Amino acid sequence: MNEKENSSDGMEEIGGGVFNCRYDRYFTLIDADDYLFEFLGYTREEFSELFHDHILDTVYEGDRKMVMEEIHRQLKNSKVFMYENRLVQKGGTICWAWISAELIDDKEQGDWFHCIFHDISREKEAQRQLAISEKRYEIVLSQMQDIIFELDCVTYEIYYSPNFEKIRVSDSIRWFPGFHVCHRYCV
Repeated sequence: MNEKENSSDGMEEIGGGVFNCRYDRYFTLIDADDYLFEFLGYTREEFSELFHDHILDTVYEGDRKMVMEEIHRQLKNSKVFMYENRLVQKGGTICWAWISAELIDDKEQGDWFHCIFHDISREKEAQRQLAISEKRYEIVLSQMQDIIFELDCVTYEIYYSPNFEKIRVSDSIRWFPGFHVCHRYCV
C-alpha cells in the first residue's frame, strides 16, 4: 500500500474494502487492500497476470458499457460517482458490489479514483427472493375468487386483491360503508 491509499481498518468487518485505480479506459489498479482480492477470489499475482490489473475486466461483460456510461454521466456533475454493479469472481460466480469513488486530479501521474466498495450480494439475493415471492403472491391472488384486504397500520393504507375491482361500486358501498372505491390506498 502506498500514500495514496487511505486506511481500510474495519472495512472487512462490514464486507468492504478500498482500492485506487487510474482514470483510464480499464480503470487500471494502482493499489488495493487485501479484501478486494479475497472478494474476487484471486491472489494479487493472479489478478495482475489474468487481468493486467484492469478492474473493468472484473465487471460482468454485459454490464461494462452501461457502467462506463453511468460513471461518465455522474462525473459531469461532480468528482464522485456511486454505482452498484455485478462482478465476476474466480470460478465465474456473479457477485454484487456497491462502489463509491472520488476522482483525484493528479497532474504528475494522471487522474485516478479513490474507491470504497461494499459487498451487496446478500442484499441483491434477498431482493431477488422477495421479487419471486411477490410474483407467487400475485399469481395466487389472481386465481382466488375471494377479496383479500391488507391494512398497513403505520400508514393506514389499504391494499386489496385485484378481485375487488371486479365488484360493482354499489356493492362495495353496501359491503364497506364509509369506504369508497376511488380511495384505493387510503381509508
